[in-house]
Amino acid sequence: MNYSEMLESYHNISEAYVVVNLYEIYIKAQKIKIKIERDLRSGKYSYSNSHHYHGSEQAAPYISSRCVMLDSESEALNAAFKELTSFYNENDEKAIWVVNECF
Repeated sequence: MNYSEMLESYHNISEAYVVVNLYEIYIKAQKIKIKIERDLRSGKYSYSNSHHYHGSEQAAPYISSRCVMLDSESEALNAAFKELTSFYNENDEKAIWVVNECF
């Protein structure tokens, strides 16, 4: 079924995604879920993480701006891993994991 063509007949639907996978990982004791979605119009992939890392020396939790329009599920998963670990410091005792309210 061509979802993009089907969506064309529903002009009020501005965006449509299918969840293609849900992963659960642990960074130390913190359980984090990663949701991978595919855009039904473009076929591109995006991800969202259930939590964002906020190191004690960061002004705000780190949220990547490169989480949409990836070519494959594996690219999206790799980008999610990078977002979660780019600024992660296991020695930062004051760091926290902030719940992503949009997850």
